[in-house]
Amino acid sequence: MTQILIKNGYVFDPLNGIKGEVTDIAIKDGKIVDPRELNPEEGITVINASGKVVMPGGIDIHSHIAGPKINIGRMMRPEDHYTTNKPGVFPYIRAETGLSTPNVFRIGYEYAIMGYTLVAEPATPPVMTRHTHHELNAIPIIDKMAYVVVDSNWMLLDLITNNDPKLLAAYLSWILKATKSYALKLVDPGSDFAWLLQGRGLDISDELPVYNFTPADIIKSIAEAAQVLNLPHKLHVHCNRLGFPGNYATTLRTMELALNIHRVSEGLALHVTHVQFTGYKGDSWSTLESGGEEIAKELNSNPYVSLDLGQAIPDRAVTTMTADATFQFVLYHIMKNKWYSSDIESDGASGIVPYKYKKKNYVNTVQWVIGLEVALLARDISRVFIATDHPNAGLFTDYPLIFAWLMSKKARKIP
Repeated sequence: MTQILIKNGYVFDPLNGIKGEVTDIAIKDGKIVDPRELNPEEGITVINASGKVVMPGGIDIHSHIAGPKINIGRMMRPEDHYTTNKPGVFPYIRAETGLSTPNVFRIGYEYAIMGYTLVAEPATPPVMTRHTHHELNAIPIIDKMAYVVVDSNWMLLDLITNNDPKLLAAYLSWILKATKSYALKLVDPGSDFAWLLQGRGLDISDELPVYNFTPADIIKSIAEAAQVLNLPHKLHVHCNRLGFPGNYATTLRTMELALNIHRVSEGLALHVTHVQFTGYKGDSWSTLESGGEEIAKELNSNPYVSLDLGQAIPDRAVTTMTADATFQFVLYHIMKNKWYSSDIESDGASGIVPYKYKKKNYVNTVQWVIGLEVALLARDISRVFIATDHPNAGLFTDYPLIFAWLMSKKARKIP
């Protein structure tokens, strides 16, 4: 039996209305209990937290930390490792290396230092998830979970065509069990299928080739299956048209779908991920504007949606990696540098392109604004998650910067 008593800390627990009270926290067998339930005769580990903040461990809902794409990113970016090697201290600390593509040890240590205890790998294709779990198991200290990608799975598309919701839910249940995944992930729904057959992406209302339904139909069908399965995290959606000017309208239409999803209980129906990348107004890069205000308004009026930011970090060299191979093809032609692309049997696709956000770049500046604007205008901050879509818009080690920007107008005045 493990008993821990954390004494005299400034405790913050928003869900229970505790805002900086000096109190004690008792833990017994991994659960928080009333301090009176601890048994002194069985030994208690006492931690003096005087002058320190005590709060729940951080949860990162979307961070690319494991799987084949991470290893490929490491191989593509030797410069990411040249000056970042840190020797281990045997037997307690293992050697660390990498920034945008860190090794497993640095991932665990850096998250733990920031107070994070749970991190979600947000995109693992079913046939490659064994590799994902091998890497997750090697990351020390923190808890991990994964979302399985199902957006262009050919068997799934056939089941949607057959209009058999029960069989679709059973199939998704099997995938979750077989891959030991926590949630279902959609990436640019249906676009990989169109990309393979016709070399193009899809907007939310475009019909898939061969099939006579749209990405909106895919989202609704899988979201309702997730309701039947009563998943804790119902559906994680990477919207169509990511990275294209004007895509904020697609994001709004995606969020609106949540209002028409048949729910088995009250609560969230959709989670829209990295909205910075799908929050662009304007019809070209030269007329780009932030659609953050409109997205925040939809979030405020729609209680069935949550989102994370995908916050861009100025002057940060990153390694973009996503199952959205369509957009990565476009980004490669913008950057004209390295590019990796892959199609994984009938499960999905992926692409990897190194990139750097610049303070003096107009587009990058608008990208920086969008995530902050959404968060600052949101009324229910519990449905807004801080994330950089690591390592796409920034690194997870940049989170303290984002917190500072959200808390301080002065901090947002970047020179």
